[in-house]
Amino acid sequence: MKKIKQQLQQGMPKKDIFEQAQMDGVDMNKVAKYLSKYPDSDVSAKYNGANIALIGLYSTLISFTFIGILDIVLALPPVLIFGVFLFYLAIPWVVMFFIYKKHSIGYLILSFFLVKGIFDILSAGQVSIAELVGVAINVFLLAFTVILKNKLFPYQNFLHIKRDAQGVIVFTQNPTVS
Repeated sequence: MKKIKQQLQQGMPKKDIFEQAQMDGVDMNKVAKYLSKYPDSDVSAKYNGANIALIGLYSTLISFTFIGILDIVLALPPVLIFGVFLFYLAIPWVVMFFIYKKHSIGYLILSFFLVKGIFDILSAGQVSIAELVGVAINVFLLAFTVILKNKLFPYQNFLHIKRDAQGVIVFTQNPTVS
């Protein structure tokens, strides 16, 4: 898989990588599964701006949320404050890293957190205007994330990878390999 990763980074088309791996005798399902996690290079370039906008919007949401809970966090003992900072900042940065690298799992994890955030806000009982704004922002980001993932990975379902008639994982928009 190291060789395939290097070929992807060099900008080699996915079909060529797949064909070369097929000639080398590598397990086709493993290669196709690995290739399916990354968008085609032309699609990646086309939606790069939208991807950067998603990262910016999500980091802004994280910042506002963190500012909102800062009073609660500062009331904790110093050791717990460090743990909360580490936990609260590490997970969003990992998600943003996956999205920056345009890895399909990043969009899925972000969608999960956004849906969880919506339910957490609404399950609190009485909902204020500020909380409704938070829900609206989460819904907007969720829609943006789902649409962007579907644009970057049109050959995938949202939760899993599709297979072609031969049972090989579909890894590109036009999967026909000679």
